[in-house]
Amino acid sequence: MTNMKSNPIHIAVVNSNPIIQNYLRDLINAEPDLTCENVYANAEDAITLLPYHREVQIVITDISLPMITGIELIRKLKPGLDKQVKNGNAQPAKFLVYTALERPEFVEKAMQAGAGGYILQSDDPSATVVAAIREMLSGGYPLSLNIARTALDFFGKATGLNTQDIESQPLSEVEKKVLGLLMKSKSNNSIAKELAIPEPEVQLHLHKIFQKIHRENPFKVTKVVIVEDKKIEREYYVSIINAEPDFECENAYSNEEEARVFLRNSTDVDIVIVDIHLGMGAEGIDLVREMKEFFDKKILENPQSARVQFLIYTGLERPELIFRAIKSGASGYILKSDSGEEVIAALRDLRQGGAPMSPTVARQALEFISNGKDENPESPNNNNTQEWAKLSAKEVQILELIAKGKSNQDIGVALGIKENNVKFRCHRIFQKIHVQNRLEAAIVWLEWMKEKDKD
Repeated sequence: MTNMKSNPIHIAVVNSNPIIQNYLRDLINAEPDLTCENVYANAEDAITLLPYHREVQIVITDISLPMITGIELIRKLKPGLDKQVKNGNAQPAKFLVYTALERPEFVEKAMQAGAGGYILQSDDPSATVVAAIREMLSGGYPLSLNIARTALDFFGKATGLNTQDIESQPLSEVEKKVLGLLMKSKSNNSIAKELAIPEPEVQLHLHKIFQKIHRENPFKVTKVVIVEDKKIEREYYVSIINAEPDFECENAYSNEEEARVFLRNSTDVDIVIVDIHLGMGAEGIDLVREMKEFFDKKILENPQSARVQFLIYTGLERPELIFRAIKSGASGYILKSDSGEEVIAALRDLRQGGAPMSPTVARQALEFISNGKDENPESPNNNNTQEWAKLSAKEVQILELIAKGKSNQDIGVALGIKENNVKFRCHRIFQKIHVQNRLEAAIVWLEWMKEKDKD
């Protein structure tokens, strides 16, 4: 029967079960402003045909599909549909997962792939499906109640949300307490007992918290590019990055020429990891300097352009080479000897506005400057001793230990405070004295000590 609705919102369904297909289609078509004319039994058909149906605004997909999963469907289809929207050739399309699978790994992978909502078939579909569609259309992220905790755990990791951020979130006092206990890894049952509320109420609070902070801190997978001439190392870093639900590395290059071409023509890059030595006499430092200037110019021309950050990694190097690399515009510097966990931590630190730097690297570069081998360390505060007054006594102690090349863990042990607390205080110190990383902070300390000696 021809659809006679005036300007309806088009919904597509991808599900291999004919009963569910028909039920969802009838449920959607019963709504006066919704229509479902595109139903697919497998991902292959959806991937092939949906790009031609540019009127579709929401795709409801199961995860369990033959051959290609619903998660792969989203991952393969979403970039092309997003590109059509950017070109003005299509309506924005969102993906709603409707599945029986509620294990955390499925929720995380769906969110990573770009799903805009996740509801369970065990919920009453007559009460949840249409409500989820409308929530998505209004900018929300529909979510079944009993997976809200999983989504919040993942979301906090993906956005860098930490306990210090709780007060800035648009939450009620009870919701802040629930979120604080969740971030301390308390179970729903423990949260309920501590706050003297029923466990189902905790579940409801977690759902509301997710909706509120998702609007304030939209989730985005961080796109990473790797430039490394050694195949084994290149593949290793690609694997550890893609194992994380909030990072993705689809582009890895063995030489600077290929990387340069890609970076100049890509609009979807967040972080570039560059080896300091790229073989055939090429230096990653030169690539970083050139591309940093290129992206900075793009931002000047269009302030909406993405800010691309560079992370240099290598083995132990000559101190002067380390210092040159840092001055090239890199936002961080890590060692090949760092563990996979340390690499991921550095990427998250970079994404959250930090400037990760191996303490060994900072110490070597600092010794290079301290010995007077660099005539112009280019500290942002060479002549500004007024910044000293902004620091608390504890922050001064931390800054002194940073200047000695101590790690956050070492500082925590020395001062009797937790490592996370040290990290948070370091960020505050960097903001107060207007520096980007540990080395710049150490340079400021040296300059202050020189001024103090003169006095």
